[in-house]
Amino acid sequence: LQGAGWGGEPGSAPSRFDRALLAGWSDRMERGLFRYRLGPLPTRVLPGPMGLVAQLNVQRGTERRPPQAVRSLRQPFDPGAFNFTRIAPGEVLLRLRRAGVDGDRLLVAINASPLERGHVLLLPEPARGLRASVNPRPLHGLYLDRPLLVESAPARPLCPPRGLSLLTGVPAPAFLFYAAGPAGREALAGDVCRAAEHLEDTGLAYNVFATRGDPPEG
Repeated sequence: LQGAGWGGEPGSAPSRFDRALLAGWSDRMERGLFRYRLGPLPTRVLPGPMGLVAQLNVQRGTERRPPQAVRSLRQPFDPGAFNFTRIAPGEVLLRLRRAGVDGDRLLVAINASPLERGHVLLLPEPARGLRASVNPRPLHGLYLDRPLLVESAPARPLCPPRGLSLLTGVPAPAFLFYAAGPAGREALAGDVCRAAEHLEDTGLAYNVFATRGDPPEG
């Protein structure tokens, strides 16, 4: 599916999925299911070549649940600590699964300490007891009404046939995996998973950031 454009661009209207997610998110905010009520956030683009986007969200720093201590990337699942098998049913917005597969494969739930409007957690198979700072390894999804540097930063090719490059003109060096369209996404996902497993085996912490962007060539 095509990603929505920025405001005023062709195709900038939110998709049916976006509308369902944001409507559910706003409903939970009105019902008081978040740790705090999120209003408009002071936002500015910092001067400098990177154009970093800065937001002030004091409540996120003072009212979020304290994170758990993580001693190892291979830390075993602790059923006695907070985990996403315990979230309230009202916090779940959507249940996603592959066509033809029984059971919930991925839950879309509110982040009770949101960074921005529409901030959600994508929870793959919570019952499996996988570890991150909490169980399972969540992916964060949010809407930001500004382009980010990573979407158009220059990249140095490392393995062009696999769509692998190195981003250097960003705040932290990063590997870039790129797919030009839906046909290449499954292979790209496999490459990302193998890279993540290798980093875990070496004990290196990492983040995975998924976004739309320009082709890395040039």
